[in-house]
Amino acid sequence: MDRFANDAALIDALERVLTILFEYESQSLSEILAGLIKRLPLRVRARNLFDEGNIAALLGRLKNCGERLCHSGEVTAYFPCMRRLAATAVFLLAVPLHAESLTDMRAAVAQLRATKPIHVSIDVQRSRKNDGRFANSQFTGSATLDAIEDDAGLHITFPRPILERAERESRERGADPRKTTPTRNAIDELAATDVGDAVDFARPFLRLIETAVKASESRGVREGRPVRIIVLKLTRKLPPEATSIFSVKFTEDQMTVWLGDDNFPVAAERIQRGTAGFMFIKGSMMNRSTWNFARYADRLVVLRSDISYAGSGFGQKGEGRSVQVVTVR
Repeated sequence: MDRFANDAALIDALERVLTILFEYESQSLSEILAGLIKRLPLRVRARNLFDEGNIAALLGRLKNCGERLCHSGEVTAYFPCMRRLAATAVFLLAVPLHAESLTDMRAAVAQLRATKPIHVSIDVQRSRKNDGRFANSQFTGSATLDAIEDDAGLHITFPRPILERAERESRERGADPRKTTPTRNAIDELAATDVGDAVDFARPFLRLIETAVKASESRGVREGRPVRIIVLKLTRKLPPEATSIFSVKFTEDQMTVWLGDDNFPVAAERIQRGTAGFMFIKGSMMNRSTWNFARYADRLVVLRSDISYAGSGFGQKGEGRSVQVVTVR
């Protein structure tokens, strides 16, 4: 258990670098840590050195060596600095690298088969705005629905008040064409497949990261829990006409995933930027999608999604946003 914590060579190395710090105050912390880590074998540096038991045992040894240094009299004033340095060194050595985080995440999500029934309510908000040479329109609407997915399939129910409100908007627009129908528009844009993805996002998530290549990985905290922050580069597969006729190009397609220690995603964000053109006419676009996830039984559920887009070109500007909040019953 405390094989590394009782490693005399490691403790001696720590004592040496700490003593160096006391003798040469101008030496930077980075240089000291580099010297410490350099003394460790490469095979040891490349993996998770310490579990909780090892860390506790090592800190005990560090305390003992610190007391020995303090008894020398001339370094007593530096003891707080020594403790901070030792804690920093242990933390850096104890962080696992997780070189296969992307592979582990794919394997974990693939295990979710969505066989257990689920009942949710979904609140949806939609907004759209277009203005320019060819069209000018704007609406903001909302709707609420219930959804149940079980062995029989996906059942979607709109509450009677929502349907009555959509019908009232249609009547008012018939009497006055300047009136809008935001509720009906929100319902019309809500596809059954969107609802199905919200209660079973495992397969869509795996499709999103099918072509992903990890660009970076770091440690962080999200909503009070430790996470790994993985930045992925994606390559979107476009239909032939998108490149041969309309010259669609994505200059950026990046996805950030906040991954729990169980290898399941906690949240994700995807940002896309690109251009599109036809002959001498060109336009630009930006899409942003965020998801907050939770695991219920064998399902990856999207508790909240926020998808927005903005584009300009062809004498036209457009933007839109869709926010969807899921409550599990």
